[in-house]
Amino acid sequence: MSLLAVGVVWSALFMSQSAAPEVPPAQGTASPAEGSGGAAVADSAAAGTADASAPSGPAIADRTLADRKAQFLRWWRASGGDPAAFEAKRVELFGEFKPEDLTLAQAMRYGKMMPAAAGEIVQARLDEVLASDSPEAIDILVVLAQDPGYSLLGPVPPVRAAAMEAGADAVRRIFAHPAFPNWVDERGTVAFVTAFKDVQPEVLGPSAEAVVAFAGQFAAAPVKRNMGLANYMSILSKMDDFIDQPTRQQVNRRLTAIAKEGLAIAEADGDTESAERLKRSITKLDTSILKGEFIGYPAPELEITWAADRSGPLQIRSLGDLKGKIVVLDFWATWCGPCIASFPKIRELREHYSADDVVILGVTSVQGRHHPKGQPVIDCKDDPAKEMSLMSGFMAESDITWPVVFTTQPVFNPAYDVGGIPHVTIIDAKGNVRHNDLHPGRPLEEKMALIDPLLVEMGRTPPAAPGTDPPKTAAAEPQKVTAPAAP
Repeated sequence: MSLLAVGVVWSALFMSQSAAPEVPPAQGTASPAEGSGGAAVADSAAAGTADASAPSGPAIADRTLADRKAQFLRWWRASGGDPAAFEAKRVELFGEFKPEDLTLAQAMRYGKMMPAAAGEIVQARLDEVLASDSPEAIDILVVLAQDPGYSLLGPVPPVRAAAMEAGADAVRRIFAHPAFPNWVDERGTVAFVTAFKDVQPEVLGPSAEAVVAFAGQFAAAPVKRNMGLANYMSILSKMDDFIDQPTRQQVNRRLTAIAKEGLAIAEADGDTESAERLKRSITKLDTSILKGEFIGYPAPELEITWAADRSGPLQIRSLGDLKGKIVVLDFWATWCGPCIASFPKIRELREHYSADDVVILGVTSVQGRHHPKGQPVIDCKDDPAKEMSLMSGFMAESDITWPVVFTTQPVFNPAYDVGGIPHVTIIDAKGNVRHNDLHPGRPLEEKMALIDPLLVEMGRTPPAAPGTDPPKTAAAEPQKVTAPAAP
C-alpha cells in the first residue's frame, strides 16, 4: 500500500465521519487515563480467567512462569541456537506444567515456550478461540503482534524477518476479525492504543490503511471514545515510512478538535478527571512530533548541563555545537537493564564510523540515584552534582566509548516521543531529525542502512561493511523500559 493510498483513504474517512452514527459503548468500568502505563491488553483483560472449553485445574502462578521465561531467554541469548538443545531447555523449564492448567492469558504468553507436544495442545485451545466471535480472539492476536519473535510454534525462534511477518499477519487478522468491532466497543479506544503502542512499525506498516482508519473510532463523547487520543497519534508518528506527513497532520487536527470538544463536555459535566486528561492530550497533540513536524524538521533543542567522554569533560552545551556532523542520540539511564545490554551494539557502531563524521551521545538526565555495575544503588536525591560525578566511573567500568551528556529535559523526553528507553534518534548534518524511536540493539547493518545515506549527502564515502557472516538466528527482540505512568 502506498503513502498516497493512505492519504486517499483518510480523506474519504474524514469527509464521512461527521455523518457516521455513534456506536453506544458497552457498560463497564472506565478505561485508564491518557498516558497511563499498564500491562498488555490480553493480560489485563483475560488474566485469571481460564478458557471455558479447557479442563478445570489449578491456576499456575504468573510469577513462576515469568521467571522461567526470563531464564529461558537468558539461556537462549547465550546459546548457539541448536534445535535439540532448544527443545531440551523447554522441557527442563516448562515440562512440569500441564497445558490445561494455564489460563487463557497464560496460554497466550507462555504456552508456546512449553515442550512441543504441550505447545500443540495450547495452540489448539488458542485456535478454537480465534475461530470464535469472542473479543478474546483479539486478545490472542494482540499478543502475537506484540511479541512476534516468540509467537511461532517451532524448534527454534524465527529469524527477525519471519517474526516481523508473523506479527504483521496478526495485525491484518485483527482488523479483519469479526470480533474486532465488539472488542473496541467493550474495551474502548484506549484498549487499541495500549495494544499497539509498543508494536514495531514494520509490523503495523502493512496495515497502515486500517491503522489510519481507526481514527474514526474516536469521538468527543462518550468518555470511552476519547481515551488515548495523543498516544494513538504517537503510534502514527512512528510510521513515517508508511503514512505520509499530510495524512498525519490531518488526523492530528481532527483529534485535537475532538479533544477540545470532549474537554468542553467534561467541564460542563463537572468531570474533572476527564477534563485534566483531555488537557494533557491537547498539550501533547500540539507538540511538533505529533503534528507531523518532526521528521525532516530541526531537532528539538537539548539543554546540556554536563558532558564528558572517557578522556574528561567536553564543551558541548547544545545540539548546535555539533552542526555539520551526523548525531546519534541514545536516551538511557544507569538503572535501565535493556540500555546497558545494548552497549556492545553501540560500541560496535562507534568503532564502525569516524567520530569526525558521526557523533554518538548517550543522553540521560538526573534520576536521583546511580546504579553502579554490580554494586548497591547510590542515593543521589537532591544532589545532581554527585550523580554527575559518578558517571565518569560508570563510563569506565561499562566500557562506554562515546560521550555521555546530562540534559535539563527528562530522559523520557516528550519532544522526541521517548516513551521507553533505550530510544535512538538520528539527526543529519544540517540538524534535522531523520529517524526516531530506534533501538540501539538492532544489527549494525540496519543502522548502516540509515546512516550511510546521510554520509553520502555530506559528500562522505561510507565505510565498508564489516565482513561478518550472518547469525544462524536473529537476536532476541530488543527490550525497552517504559516511562512510569503519569500521576
